[in-house]
Amino acid sequence: MIPRLVVAALLIMVAVSACSDGDGGSEDAGQSPSQSASAEPTPTESPSESAIATASADLTFEEFAEQLDQALNDRSTALFLVDPILTDIECPNELMTDCGGAPTPTIISGVVIGRWRSEGFPVSPDEFEAELNDYLSTGPQLRAIAVKEVEGEDGTPAYFAITAVDGDPESTAHFIFKEDEGAFRLQALIFAPVLGDEWLLGECGECYDQWEPR
Repeated sequence: MIPRLVVAALLIMVAVSACSDGDGGSEDAGQSPSQSASAEPTPTESPSESAIATASADLTFEEFAEQLDQALNDRSTALFLVDPILTDIECPNELMTDCGGAPTPTIISGVVIGRWRSEGFPVSPDEFEAELNDYLSTGPQLRAIAVKEVEGEDGTPAYFAITAVDGDPESTAHFIFKEDEGAFRLQALIFAPVLGDEWLLGECGECYDQWEPR
């Protein structure tokens, strides 16, 4: 089950509270995404005009999303678990006193699972895989992709794959990826059982700079 511990600072870092610091509007969110200008494409490549692009010329996020779409259809966790980003937090802190029985103080490291506008917590890769398997077994489909150009402490773009089960808006979730040397690495899985329309319908322009339905 999703951990119930509240880590507000962590949510800011993984873009769960993106609305508090973004300045984009819904007008921007409704526009078709364009190629990122962080790096020049190789002369032999012609980038897609509608693609949400990574800083690398090797692969756009739209192209990567096609692979995610297939993984969702196959209910396969493999693509999501390729070198995920592990987040470290110190425990205990002012919002978290239960450190899982570990001697304190301690550093807890893992992949973040959270709830939109609420709580989040890093869990071990094994726990994350189990949680992901549970979610994929319900049959979610890729509904949209989005990007926020500057996000988190590192100030780099965050890429979102937005999913939901057909006819069940409470199943909405978004996977957060960061681009690293030409590869997209999973940073967090955020469930949105409430306010899912902010992601499914592109109704939270301050949460992302570009949003594109699938």
